[in-house]
Amino acid sequence: KVSCIHTCFMRFPICTVYLDSDYCVIDSEMVKPWRCGKFCRGAVHVLEMHESRWKDIRPAEKLVLEDDGRERRT
Repeated sequence: KVSCIHTCFMRFPICTVYLDSDYCVIDSEMVKPWRCGKFCRGAVHVLEMHESRWKDIRPAEKLVLEDDGRERRT
């Protein structure tokens, strides 16, 4: 389970999206550099993305992760 995230050593804010085990959005927030995110009860996953995407996230929305089909190089 997720307890807390931080942005130590980062120079820009990030959007954090807290998800339950079914990838449904519980909550989201903007976390500025050198700060800790909030504790979000029930969160199992956290998705971090560029701050410009924050307006696209809605509570109770279910996120679907898809493979783009491109070959991965390791």
